[in-house]
Amino acid sequence: MEDSSPKKILPGINYTDHQLFFISYAQRRCTLIKSDELSRQLDSSYSPDQYRVLGPLQNSVDFARAFGCTSGAFMNPVNKCVLF
Repeated sequence: MEDSSPKKILPGINYTDHQLFFISYAQRRCTLIKSDELSRQLDSSYSPDQYRVLGPLQNSVDFARAFGCTSGAFMNPVNKCVLF
């Protein structure tokens, strides 16, 4: 069911609700990593934060649509890994 009510926009924020969703997702992993921490992360079984953001978003059709990424752009590669 489509919501026909007008979209509310936060003052001074020029992003859609879909864009804000992806921005908040990425900000959770936004970090400044020192070289010793990066070395520790690379030895970990978990990917470094930047790849935990870039990988899922690059493979998201919804992300590309929300931000108007052209096909083949860095954040919208032609070949995607679709899990669901």
